[in-house]
Amino acid sequence: MYRPFLIIAATLLAACTPALADRPLTPAQLAERIDRRLADHWRKEQIQPAPIASDAEFVRRVYLDLVGRIPRVSETREFLADPAPDKRARLIGRLMAHPLFITHWSNTWRDIIMPAGGNQQQAFFANNFRTWLEQQIRANVPYDTMVRDVLAGPTAFNQPLRGQIAGQANATPVAFFQAQEFKAENLAASTARIFLGVRLECAQCHDHPFAKWSQTDFWGLAAFYSGVLPNQGVRPVNGRLPPPARNPGREIKIPGKDKVVQAKLPTGEPPAWQDGKDSRTILAEWVTSRNNPYFARTVANRLWAHCFGIGLLDPCDDEPTEENPIHHPELLAELTQHLIAHDFDMKYLLEAITLSQTYQRTSVQTHPSQKEPHAFARMAVRGLTPEQLFDSLAAATGFREVDQPNVRFALINNQSARGQFLNRFATQDRRTETQTSILQALALMNGRFVSDATSLRASTTLAAVADVPFMSTEQKIETLYLAALCRPPRPEERDRLLTYVERGGTTNDPGAALSDVFWALLNTSEFLFNH
Repeated sequence: MYRPFLIIAATLLAACTPALADRPLTPAQLAERIDRRLADHWRKEQIQPAPIASDAEFVRRVYLDLVGRIPRVSETREFLADPAPDKRARLIGRLMAHPLFITHWSNTWRDIIMPAGGNQQQAFFANNFRTWLEQQIRANVPYDTMVRDVLAGPTAFNQPLRGQIAGQANATPVAFFQAQEFKAENLAASTARIFLGVRLECAQCHDHPFAKWSQTDFWGLAAFYSGVLPNQGVRPVNGRLPPPARNPGREIKIPGKDKVVQAKLPTGEPPAWQDGKDSRTILAEWVTSRNNPYFARTVANRLWAHCFGIGLLDPCDDEPTEENPIHHPELLAELTQHLIAHDFDMKYLLEAITLSQTYQRTSVQTHPSQKEPHAFARMAVRGLTPEQLFDSLAAATGFREVDQPNVRFALINNQSARGQFLNRFATQDRRTETQTSILQALALMNGRFVSDATSLRASTTLAAVADVPFMSTEQKIETLYLAALCRPPRPEERDRLLTYVERGGTTNDPGAALSDVFWALLNTSEFLFNH
């Protein structure tokens, strides 16, 4: 029952694609389609959408989502002062071309494809992989091409790592295989979950009476990786190398069973073996095919979830069920189809999503009907990722690492401020929903990084504000608000803090009182969340 559905879905998707390719929509046109589909849903469900976000709310949000940090004071002032009606669209375009777009999305895809584990070796592999991703994103390599190169793997798995570390032209995605220990079962599980949104590993050990996938399905996929050059890539286990596959890439023996499984695609179809193509290349071409109903849908859903904090299918790496259906399936289908029509250009879909009024709505709940998050009638409030939080603190305070090590190895170099900070906010499955520990809270409230960054001696931002003689106290407070929260203070906030600073706070020192204000702003929920 399930496999015929796959074949029908693939056929329909293939039938739609040529027609769309003849009349591809611009990002602005697709943004209008997004808004129209959700507006139809709101009318049907009698949902009153939230109003459009203020410029201050929007500029902070779009900087975080596209380049991974809040804007600096000068960037915020420039945007807020711009009277042009198309300034939001122009800002989106500038951020897409910003050097930090490459940095942020290299981190984003590294954490999706190969998240760093709790040990230094995993972190080392993840950061090597990021070097290769930087090259792909800088060149705007289509997503399907990038994934195809990841899954097919380099021609030599023992390629020198120093080229990858330095970011030279010979960097490869070999770290993806290294992180999976070159094990066929690990590679199969990661391939299905990350790129197809299917948790096939549930069938690794045995058939489940209620699961769609069988143990044979899992090991049929794993068989494609059975020929991953074990003598060159795999380290000995207990002093021994695993034996090479009997028929590399075409069959595999299930551990603990006297059963050999032939390589087959998850749809149940046999591979179309071709002379001159190894098994990984054939698998990579099938996974990234335009006719694969899972591949494009999964990445479209991931990009939507990145911008809204929740996917149209959530979680992104799981299949739809009766208990967890796709919300707005027509919308997800349209996003998927137009992503394919634009040759898997991730920037195209990101631009369309961020141009939409749906994305640009406020996060403030203004009506009870906006409560359901999957209605997307208002923007969800999301925690910052550890990288977003550190880089936003650095942007707000003017912090610069002294003798800064290569940022690629911040998770390994625990002596750097960045490394120490990120280690306290360890990676989890949902990185924007990290459970805050007492240690993490103290790192913000009393940690050396934040303490130094909010002191008159160490904070570039605070020192510059406090030492300007021609700025009034009110202007200084406004500048600190723009630095931390990307908005001016509300009248009641301004009046209360104006009195506090002019009285010198608790020490009769106006400079120390400004430091108190800045510290408090950086520890507010408004700073710690994307909204």
